[in-house]
Amino acid sequence: GTHKIQLNNHAIGSLQAAIAADRDWKGNVVLDQKDAPSNLGAATYTINPVPIYVKLSSQVNFQTAVFNHEHVALNPVKFIPALEANGVEPPTIPTDTLTADDFTVRDANGQVISDKKGLVNAGSYTVLLKQSGRDKLAALSSNFIWPAAIDGEGQLLIKPAAAVAQLTGSANPIYDGEAVSSPDLNQGIIVKVAYLPSSTKDSGDLLLNYHLTDGDYKWMTPDGKAPINAGSYRIALTQSANQKLQQLLNEQFGTGNIILEQTAGGSAEVNVMPCKVKATLIGHSTVDAGTTEI
Repeated sequence: GTHKIQLNNHAIGSLQAAIAADRDWKGNVVLDQKDAPSNLGAATYTINPVPIYVKLSSQVNFQTAVFNHEHVALNPVKFIPALEANGVEPPTIPTDTLTADDFTVRDANGQVISDKKGLVNAGSYTVLLKQSGRDKLAALSSNFIWPAAIDGEGQLLIKPAAAVAQLTGSANPIYDGEAVSSPDLNQGIIVKVAYLPSSTKDSGDLLLNYHLTDGDYKWMTPDGKAPINAGSYRIALTQSANQKLQQLLNEQFGTGNIILEQTAGGSAEVNVMPCKVKATLIGHSTVDAGTTEI
């Protein structure tokens, strides 16, 4: 800004002392006593504001979260922009200067998320400073020329949650001369899909139960075929089952929000139990006395 300076009485006294001490001026020059500070005019000097640059960077200004069915609250502290003023110390931005309402959030298609509660689905979002935020920054200091627009953008990344499918339980069909079928397995075996531990705050929470159908499992037998005879066997999930489960997760929770681990699933035990046979003698036989007939 522009400032005015005037001599004060101390300065006038210093001038008088300097005149009196100078051998050429002493006695020859007299400071007019009417030259009081108010009569000596004023000088002005101007301090020009320095251009300041305000920048958001996705490398510095970013926030991450994991999908958990709830909206992600934008944290304005994560998006405090960097200031640079050509070597001049820029003002400090207090952490409570900006609020979530001072930012615009856009999805991957460039659509504005008008309601911050819409920040639910997994994906990458860009964060930009609004005019209201720029005005708050400009109010921090008048010593700088604040830009009309803010350079760069921040990033808010909602990562997909991870889930795992697990075969649980066991089946105990009774030998009937037929190969073990899917209905036999569903008498005791079920596929449980839950959040992968450490994936979200809801780690381990059950997402869905799934009953096996043909093609969802493979037999861990020497020939890969369903067993017939009594004995202990195991089954494991197929890639086809994992694809079905991923599709169910997409339908229930939105595509891309929960990703099923493709390498898990474990195995389940199937015990084909021997059938019980009841033996009954039918009919009669007549023999002569004194003889034994078997």
